[in-house]
Amino acid sequence: MLLLDSHPLLPTAASIRAALAALEGNLAKAGVTIARQSELLPDLAATARLYMRMLLSVLSASFPPEVHAGAQAAAAGLDPADLSLKAERLRGIALSHRDW
Repeated sequence: MLLLDSHPLLPTAASIRAALAALEGNLAKAGVTIARQSELLPDLAATARLYMRMLLSVLSASFPPEVHAGAQAAAAGLDPADLSLKAERLRGIALSHRDW
């Protein structure tokens, strides 16, 4: 079984980590083999960035034109090296469906 209790871009609450640790202990006592990583797992940071960009692109379709224009201007000023979720959300708002 693959057990993940953290994400490279999104924090996990201590209470969730504790619950997962208890689950891991109980499963191990039952003879379940626990893995903490897998080569089959996609890049969680990359998938979160892509999801944010696509989600905000859809959600922003109903934004007023002036809000969308402001987001486009702000996104154009982002540092290309900024891969934070905040930056990806802003890029998503400015993204057209044609850009998909």
